Amino acid sequence: MFRVNLLSGMFLVLSVMSGQVLANHSCGGVVTRVDVDANGVVFASIASVGDSLRVCSLTEKLGMFNSTACNASFSLLLSAKVTSSKVKLWFNNDSEPDCYKGSWGDMTVHGLYHIRYE
Repeated sequence: MFRVNLLSGMFLVLSVMSGQVLANHSCGGVVTRVDVDANGVVFASIASVGDSLRVCSLTEKLGMFNSTACNASFSLLLSAKVTSSKVKLWFNNDSEPDCYKGSWGDMTVHGLYHIRYE
């Protein structure tokens, strides 16, 4: 009985851990375009990640980013665009671990929580 419960417990722990590995990951690429719409929503096109991806809002909290963090992220993305540099994005709620998110995707759905200029 103890052995069965121990094996079941180990399986459960491994299942949970593997789910966390898939949910928390990072992706990166060169910033090719940065856009802002009339409502202050920032979009970015990032090679190997996607085109016109919704990142954050300059006017209100969107996902994990408040407007102050979005202003900093917007500056970071613009700097990366101007210098043809890479950025790295971290996700904490992404059931789709493939880095390519398509066109016009919403990064808040994937749990975007951190952006790094590389």
